[in-house]
Formats: sequence, structure tokens, C-alpha cells
Amino acid sequence: AKKANRLTVQSVSVDEKEVALRRKITIWFVIQRIYMPCVDELRPPPRDETQMDEDNNVTTVPISAVDMELFLPESIPAARRSQLDANVLAKYRRLRLAQADDAMGAMKRHLRKGSTLHKHKQKYTAGTGVAANTRIQTSIAKQDTKTKLDADRYRAARAALLEICPNGK
Repeated sequence: AKKANRLTVQSVSVDEKEVALRRKITIWFVIQRIYMPCVDELRPPPRDETQMDEDNNVTTVPISAVDMELFLPESIPAARRSQLDANVLAKYRRLRLAQADDAMGAMKRHLRKGSTLHKHKQKYTAGTGVAANTRIQTSIAKQDTKTKLDADRYRAARAALLEICPNGK
């Protein structure tokens, strides 16, 4: 009974988070309309998905917040992007530069920590047994995963920068 109750509470929590995210995205759309009016022409009309329930009744379900397109400046076609205010693009460029810089710093930090773990493994863990080797291998794998996530964040920021400012200015 406790496990079923916990799963219900977790699913309610996920639903609440979904509703909160949808609300924030809707507010974003209103603000975006002020600063980026060209997006209204690109955004499709709101639509809901229809689904069949157990009794073969058709129900309308709103689109998931994760599937809603935000129309950030890099996803707007270049012809429409030229209609955007230069200040908006400059601020967005600075935001993406900061994101790339943060991701690069985190990636360097995780690479240094991974290097230290490799050195520690070679110096102190080699030949000491399976348990110690497994522990250090797990730590190294975690650092590699973090480094890859940082690299993905950097690549996303760089791709957005290249789309917005192809010549780097």
C-alpha cells in the first residue's frame, strides 16, 4: 500500500510540474510576442491531441510542455531574424557566450578531476583488489559522463552562436 501511495504522489508531482512548466512557457510566449513579433507568424495555432480512453471516449489532452517549440533566436529563419531588434540579439548572444564559457569551465574542471583520478588509480589502486579498482572505475566513469554532458552543453551554445552570428561578430 505504501509503494502504491508513493507512486501516486510521484505521478501527481510530475503532473504538477508539467502544469507549472506549461504556465511558464505560456508566459514566455506573451513576453516573446512583445520583443519578437515576427514569431507570431511562425508559431502554429495552439492544438491539443485527441486520445481514446478505456471506454472508447475521445478526450482532448493538451500537448506536453516538452513538445512546445520556444522559437529562440537561433531557430528563427535568417530572413525573419533580421526583423528582430538588435538589442535582443545582442543580449541573446551574450547569454549564449556566457553559457559556452560556463560549459567550457565545467568541462575543464571535470577533465582535471578525471586526470587526477586516473593518476590516483595508477599510483595507489593498481593491484590492490577488485573492490578498490571497481570504486575508482565508477568514479572515473562518473567524471567522464559529466565531461560529456559539459561538452554537449558547449556544443549547443556554440551551434546557437554560429547560427546567430556566423561570422563571429
